[in-house]
Amino acid sequence: MSKKESTILKGLAILMMLFLHLFNNLNDVSSYQPLVYFGQIPLVNIISRSCSPVCIFVILSGYGLSSCRDSCRLDLRNNCFRILKLYLYYWLSLLVFVSVGSTVAPYKYPGTWRILIENIIGISSSYNAETWFLFPYVLLAFSSPLLFHMLEKFGSRLSFAISFLLYFASICVIHYYVAPTKSYDAPWFIVVVYANLLFSFMLGAILYNYSKNHTLYNKFFHHSNFWAVAVFVGLFCLHFLTSFQGLNPLYEFLLVIAFLQIRLSKWLENVFLMFGKYSMPMWLTHTYYCRYLFHDVIYAFKYPLLIYLVLLFLSLLTAWLMMTLLNPLTSWLRSKILGGVAVLSK
Repeated sequence: MSKKESTILKGLAILMMLFLHLFNNLNDVSSYQPLVYFGQIPLVNIISRSCSPVCIFVILSGYGLSSCRDSCRLDLRNNCFRILKLYLYYWLSLLVFVSVGSTVAPYKYPGTWRILIENIIGISSSYNAETWFLFPYVLLAFSSPLLFHMLEKFGSRLSFAISFLLYFASICVIHYYVAPTKSYDAPWFIVVVYANLLFSFMLGAILYNYSKNHTLYNKFFHHSNFWAVAVFVGLFCLHFLTSFQGLNPLYEFLLVIAFLQIRLSKWLENVFLMFGKYSMPMWLTHTYYCRYLFHDVIYAFKYPLLIYLVLLFLSLLTAWLMMTLLNPLTSWLRSKILGGVAVLSK
C-alpha cells in the first residue's frame, strides 16, 4: 500500500466519521428531516452503523509504522516528532474551541483546573468525547517497536489470536462495567482502550508483513471494477445488518482490502486525497460544530445531505486554517528534532 493509497483510505475514514457522528444517534432525529425510512428508523442512521472509522485509522497506523520500522524510521526521535505534531493540532483545537466554548457553553468549558489539565494531556476527553483514543494511540505508537518485535517472535497467527482476545476482553469490560458505571475518565480506562485498539493496530501490522511477499490486489477485480465496487458495497451492507461490535475491526479490515481493489476515477481520487490530507484536524474539530457548540446551527439545514455537506465544509475549512498556521512550526520542529532528515509522518 503506497502513501497515496493510505491517504485515500484516510479520506474514506474521515468521511465515514463525520457521517457517523451526525446520524448515529436516534435522539437527534427530531433535529432534522430524514427523507427515507426503513420501518421507524431513518436510512442515514442505518448506514451510520457501518461506519467504524477509528478501526480504519488504527489499521493504517499499524501498517504505516510497520513500514517506518523497515526503513529505520521508528526510533524515539521520529516517534516523538509524530506525537508532538499530533498534539500541536490537538492543543490548537482546544485553544480555539474551548475559548469559544467558554462563551457559548460556559457550563462546560473550561471547567476546573484539573479538567483543563487532564484534557491538555489527553487522559480525559470531557471537552471532546471523540478524542477518546488520543492518549491510548500515543501509547500504541511508543510501544509499537515492542509490538512489532513480538509479532516477529510469535508470528501472525498467534499475534492475531492474542490481540483479538485482548480486544474481546476490553469489549466485555466496557459493556459490563465501564458503560453502566460511566467510568470513562477513570485512569485505568486508558489500559482498556489500549487493548481495544491493539487488535486493529496488529491487523495493520500483519497486513504490512503479508504485503512484503504478496500482492494486496486481486487480478480478477483489476479487470472488473464493477465487482470490486459490488464487494465493497456488499461488505458495507453486511456490516450494518450485524450489530455485534466485536466484528468491527474485521469488517473494517475487509473494507480496506476491498476498497483497495476499486479503480477510482481521477476526480474521485482527488476528493479522497483532499479529505485524507486534512483528516487529522478534521477529526479533532468536527464535533465541536455538530455536537458541543453549534449543534442547532448545523441541524438547522434540515435535510441530511445538506447537514452533511455543511459539516464537511466547516470542518475542512477549519482543518485548512489549522494546517496553514501550523505547517511552518512543524517544519521547524522537524529540522530540530530530526536534524533536517525528511520523514514520512504516519
